[in-house]
Amino acid sequence: MGTIAVGGDPTNVACTPSGDYIYVANETDDRVTVVRTSDRTVVARVPCGDSPWEVCCLPNGSYVYASNLGSSSMSVIRTSDNQVVATVPIGSGPCLADATPDGAFVYVTNSASNSVSVIRTADNHVVATVPVGSSPRGATCLPGGDFVYIGNRSSNSVSVIRTSDNQVVATIPVAGGAHRVRATLDGAYVYASLYGMDRIDVISTATNTVVGSIALPGNPVGVWMLPGTAYAYVCCVTSNNIAVVRTTDHTVVATIPVGSAPWGDASDASGTYLYTSDRYSHSLSIIGRR
Repeated sequence: MGTIAVGGDPTNVACTPSGDYIYVANETDDRVTVVRTSDRTVVARVPCGDSPWEVCCLPNGSYVYASNLGSSSMSVIRTSDNQVVATVPIGSGPCLADATPDGAFVYVTNSASNSVSVIRTADNHVVATVPVGSSPRGATCLPGGDFVYIGNRSSNSVSVIRTSDNQVVATIPVAGGAHRVRATLDGAYVYASLYGMDRIDVISTATNTVVGSIALPGNPVGVWMLPGTAYAYVCCVTSNNIAVVRTTDHTVVATIPVGSAPWGDASDASGTYLYTSDRYSHSLSIIGRR
């Protein structure tokens, strides 16, 4: 394991599918930091809008979408030269985002306007605004691309959006405020991290019901499913560690100490390394595959 200094208050991270570059949202610096993984060097600092919070890489690696929490917009960064090529106005307080598997759309939660903006990536136009629960935060698209799950932090629920017509087809009660949601690699479950509840609720996508919970002391936030494995890596903010959860039986099998206040995590498509943003250490932690 190693660390990389990246600047002020890193919140969330994205990795290009090739694994060559990491993109880090620096909330207090109003920029996205780009790290080259081969030598763990910062190679660019891309100015964005006010308080960038999320970074979402398209599946083909061509663009990164950064949500600007304070300026109600998404910055579109072209990865070939790390230039912002578009700024897309969306709802108020954009937080977290996910792309459909074909890269045609990005779904981004608007925490202050209780909605989800659907951005068509071909022309960077908003093609739908979907009302959901109160203070939506997390977003995850199922591997098949048919549904997007949205964590509603203030209404203790998860909304299910059908992507064919952008309608909410289910609302799932969870035990607390869902901060981040992440689908398992097979799409059978969605993990909803309940910040302040020290647990994750496990949702069956077949029935859209909660079928279990996982105790994770330390305020779980970010959740990443490591490709090629049966493990989820969960950022536990106040205990400064990553909990490793076996997704076959939803059991915690290890904890890994990292920097201060780990918030978001991501890996490349091979799952060789996991990169975790440590907000109060202003760094990335690098974790090798189990």
